[in-house]
Formats: sequence, C-alpha cells, structure tokens
Amino acid sequence: MQEVKLAYKERMMNLSNFVMVKFLQDRMVLPSESEWFGFYRSGQSKKVYSLNESYLFTKDSLGLYYLRSHGRLHLVSYPSGHLQMSKREFSHLMPFMNVTHKNAREPMTL
Repeated sequence: MQEVKLAYKERMMNLSNFVMVKFLQDRMVLPSESEWFGFYRSGQSKKVYSLNESYLFTKDSLGLYYLRSHGRLHLVSYPSGHLQMSKREFSHLMPFMNVTHKNAREPMTL
C-alpha cells in the first residue's frame, strides 16, 4: 500500500499545474471546502478545516505542499453553482493547461 501512495504522490508532483476549482454556491458538494481538499472537523458537521490545515497538505502526503511551494497548485473559485461557469470563466483556466514545467514526464498508461 505504501508503494501505491508514493506512486500517487510522485505523479502529483510531476504535474505542470494542479488547478482546484471551488463553486461558492455549490449545493451538490458539501462542504464546498472539500473542493479544495478541506473537510468537516472531526465529530461534527458544521466547522470545517481548510487545505492548509489538512493532513494531506501539512504532511505533504499527496504532494500538494510541494506543488504549492513550486507555484503549481492553483485555487480558483467561481460565485456560482456546481460546475456552472461561462466560456469566459473557463477560458481563465486555459493558461494553466498550456504550461509544462521542466521536470514533467510523458503521461503514464495505467
């Protein structure tokens, strides 16, 4: 299992960019903070923690901290419902999709 986790982390760290989109009026994904790897605090369903407070980030167990420290983790929000964005809003994501960092490798076939 540890080898699988390391493989996921390695693949994440090799992304040119990782863009997480949060829809501020989302009623399908709850809590909406989970769109940015946040979640409810343990034992209740009202208070949430953010990505920066999450185990995945603070222990860098998925490579998210690495991506952020190298300017390749991007958090984007839209003031709309689940997956509701205009073509203009979507076009703001295109610059992230057209960049390859120097350590990127060819895509793997799983």
